Amino acid sequence: MIGAVLRTHVGPWVSVIAVPCYVVFSVLGAGKAWQHDLTWTTTQVGTAVFPYGVLLAGAVALDISRVSQVDRRHLVTGAARGRSPLRLAVLAALGPIVLLHLVVWVAMMAWSSQGAHDFPWSAAHLLPLATQVGVLCSVVALGYAVGIAFAPLVAGIVAALVALGLLAGYLALPGTSLEVFGVVGEGGTMLGLAPAVPYYGAQLLLLALITVALFAVRQGGPGEASGRRWRPGLLAVAAVLVLVVPTVLHNASYRAVDGRATDCRGAQPVVCDFAEVAGGRARYEGAVRRLVEAAHDAGYSALAPAEVRAVAENGVADREAGLFTFTPDSFFDPYAPHAPADVASVAGELLIPRHCDVYVDEPPPAYWEVSDALLGTWLLLVGIDPGDAGLPPRGKPLSPQRTAELVDQLERCDPAVVGALP
Repeated sequence: MIGAVLRTHVGPWVSVIAVPCYVVFSVLGAGKAWQHDLTWTTTQVGTAVFPYGVLLAGAVALDISRVSQVDRRHLVTGAARGRSPLRLAVLAALGPIVLLHLVVWVAMMAWSSQGAHDFPWSAAHLLPLATQVGVLCSVVALGYAVGIAFAPLVAGIVAALVALGLLAGYLALPGTSLEVFGVVGEGGTMLGLAPAVPYYGAQLLLLALITVALFAVRQGGPGEASGRRWRPGLLAVAAVLVLVVPTVLHNASYRAVDGRATDCRGAQPVVCDFAEVAGGRARYEGAVRRLVEAAHDAGYSALAPAEVRAVAENGVADREAGLFTFTPDSFFDPYAPHAPADVASVAGELLIPRHCDVYVDEPPPAYWEVSDALLGTWLLLVGIDPGDAGLPPRGKPLSPQRTAELVDQLERCDPAVVGALP
């Protein structure tokens, strides 16, 4: 039966076309910068759905239109007697493509998890994956409904054009920020972010309603106009899109990760990162240890913390952060995503007082003076000329005592240095 289906149906062959789409758009997309960022990895898998989703809708519509014509049904269902020809055409297209999508996701997640202690997969990563599968089901359902309503050639063209419009426009209707057919993430690094359950829950619900409504379209009997009863199902889809979608609350698709980094490794200092991004430690950990070891050996205890920790949010004050913290995307360079972080950049990140209010208003000139002095001192301790890092020239480092005083000012969020606190 499988051979007969492959000979007489177009839908199953879309999975073959989808393989290079996954290679080009998902695996090689964004310069493979998605590695070690599991949230981005999951959304990256969905980028391939756009190019082949259009073909999938058209192929299903063509198959459904052919088998729904009673006088030609024997040409495509002779080897599958006793089975619903419409159901067979749907499953022949949907089954292989969903299986391929899941295999690609598992492979890319395993690749992205390299370097982590374990597989730090979260159930939250299943939400965007489920919506991607939901989009595939909706695209197939669209092809089904259009195939019922139109003749074969016209059905394929109409379904492909409608799918193109839905996937390209994401169907972001007025009154809601929810992108019903959106399968691609925010773009760029998503470190420190996790899928928002309300957003993806609403998207899944709407995709399910759309899919059910489209599959509710039924072929009419001999006495019905054109032999088709497709209008009620299509009207139900329109009602879902027009009445339900605009009532969905505005939701952000991703939220900042709650809690603190718990994947802690090494000693002097202990470096703690979030488990799901731990595979990217190689970008920055060597520079962190080089900086701390140099400060410790030179007697600058204020620049030799016992712990360096990642904090989730970027751009907002974190009262529990303190100095010697970094955000998950601090050392991410989109132009060289796998290159080791620059030592000067790492030192600068670790000296940002994220627990102070330096992000709300422009800090006073004293902050930049203190920051440049501490950063220049730290770079000199590791043998780097501050001028090479774009800092004011400095012949010698601050004394250990003066360094400790300035670090204490930043730790205490001294208003004279970081500005007035809220």
